[in-house]
Amino acid sequence: GFWHGEMWNRRKDGELFAALQSVTAVRDASGRVIHYVSVFADISQIKAHEAELDRVANYDSLTGLPNRRLLSDRLNQSIIRSDRSGKLTAVCFLDLDGFKSVNDRLGHEEGDHALIAAAKILTRTFRVSDIISRIGGDEFAILVIDADEAMMEKLLLRFYRLINNYNARKAASFKLAISIGYAFYDPLKPTTLDEMISTADAMMYKMKKVRYRRA
Repeated sequence: GFWHGEMWNRRKDGELFAALQSVTAVRDASGRVIHYVSVFADISQIKAHEAELDRVANYDSLTGLPNRRLLSDRLNQSIIRSDRSGKLTAVCFLDLDGFKSVNDRLGHEEGDHALIAAAKILTRTFRVSDIISRIGGDEFAILVIDADEAMMEKLLLRFYRLINNYNARKAASFKLAISIGYAFYDPLKPTTLDEMISTADAMMYKMKKVRYRRA
């Protein structure tokens, strides 16, 4: 005979708005429902404020990507999912090589452009179901759901192809150079979150050293 909660409603002009609404059944002497009385309040501003707080708490202000806090939450969820499904989860770490020199030589505005470009390339590389995050400075991390070695090789080939295409088109004074490493969570050989991060981080720096030796 009574309901109270949040719902989406629509104004006469068709615009959607969030409402806090209660509905009460009105009965006659025999207990038969004869009317419903509904009372609501428009809470659109409250919802907009909540969304802004969520954005500030969980997303990077420059790139719009999830931040370290949200990544950690999603990674813990994916490990639970892997334990249930038996499928692998991969975590990738990457950073921009020589990023400090871009900031020092060309200024922070160009450095921001490099970070935004890297974020866009990562978004084009990985799937919608994967979580791409900026975890600080020039460091990014990607959570790849239901991954395997063949998939990771395919994704990384696509990633470096997009990097090369970007560098071939860009006429500015810097080129994007990125090192990346990854590690798997295997439910049959469970590792801790810290061990996964450490393995991916070590692989990334190993790749960086190889690149510098070749250069």
